[in-house]
Amino acid sequence: MISIIIACHNGENYLSEAILNIKNQDVKKEIILVDDGSTDSTVEISKNLGCKTLTIPHSGTATARNYGIKHSCGEFIIFHDHDDILTSNSLKNFLNIFNEHKNIDVVMAKLMNFISPEIINSNNIFSINNNPIYGSVCSTMFRRSFIDKIGYFNENMYGESMEFMLRVQNSGANIIKAPFIALNRRIHNNNTGRTRPTEERKDYATALRSRLLRK
Repeated sequence: MISIIIACHNGENYLSEAILNIKNQDVKKEIILVDDGSTDSTVEISKNLGCKTLTIPHSGTATARNYGIKHSCGEFIIFHDHDDILTSNSLKNFLNIFNEHKNIDVVMAKLMNFISPEIINSNNIFSINNNPIYGSVCSTMFRRSFIDKIGYFNENMYGESMEFMLRVQNSGANIIKAPFIALNRRIHNNNTGRTRPTEERKDYATALRSRLLRK
């Protein structure tokens, strides 16, 4: 079984689309929505769509994801942001690779950026990378036992995803880079990289420095 963990704070604008897309994927799964102290209809949407819904005081994405891991039951875990969209059959594609390679810890697929429709129809103009890219925590599936081995997300930084992926790649894990696109990543006004760019850049630098020191 796959545990899909969604850490969400005030995600009502895009959450239904994300969850319905996951529910349409034909695999054995549980969808765990960790509500990170939302003040909108996030919890109501999650419960109405049949997700396992957990609520914590507002503590940040890393804490919410870690809480979701601790309450998950799946052999495999994938992290999903409330504003992104998994591609069709992506979960089955991940599972097929794990089934073919029993010694694999991590399957890393690609993602594609897309500009949210309400941005296209406004005066905002974003420049995005239109090429499929590897390296995102949300377009990667992990064996649960591997996450238990390397440790959870660092709850003391905004760049927790980058730090986690650097740790994954530095762990000696058995990783397969799959050729398919697993995720469409939504670009909009409230992406963390747009709202907290300074904090993220500092945390990325810290994570990279730590990786170099370990090497």
